[in-house]
Amino acid sequence: MNGSAWNCRCFPCSHALAISREEQRDVSQLKSQIIQNISILLYKVSTEYMVGKQFESEWNSLKTMPLLITSSNTVEQLETNTLHILSLLWGECSKELAHDELSGAFRYIEQHIKEKISLDELTATCHMSVPTFCKKFKERTGKTPFEYINECRVDKAKTMMKNRKYSLWEISEATGFTNTNYMIRVFKKYTGQTVSEYRNQLGFPEGDV
Repeated sequence: MNGSAWNCRCFPCSHALAISREEQRDVSQLKSQIIQNISILLYKVSTEYMVGKQFESEWNSLKTMPLLITSSNTVEQLETNTLHILSLLWGECSKELAHDELSGAFRYIEQHIKEKISLDELTATCHMSVPTFCKKFKERTGKTPFEYINECRVDKAKTMMKNRKYSLWEISEATGFTNTNYMIRVFKKYTGQTVSEYRNQLGFPEGDV
């Protein structure tokens, strides 16, 4: 988890605030949008960085978060309070990850998704034996490490498939699958759809894969 990734995920909030300043919109129109954007950010942080449902639940239960937003009377005040909330969330998430014995493995998977990833590499990030690591990983995610990695690869492939400029070969290379045929098989297993069905669902012409 790094600052640039965090800033990208906060973009909807900052973009909405910037437009509101330029167009001098009524701040009341923004409040529900900002609360929704922060909730989406919180969900993404919880799922992508695997900080745990308890972390997300505790943040959602804080009444001060929506209160800071709804009590803002100007765009400037709303911006200040929004940045304060995001700063608190960043700090708490960083502390949570610092004490998370599996965070190194999740970070390694994210950074090396296009490469071949071995169990030895993952266990080295956590200083655990293979059996201990696999047990803790399964308890945490409900999946084996390789099931989780394949799921991440399929998610990335789905995102890339939304852009017509990428060929299936380019997508398989960027997502760490050994070849296109293997990616197609894994994609069907994890999504229940063929690549053609998924792209047709996106509005791509029949057979445009």
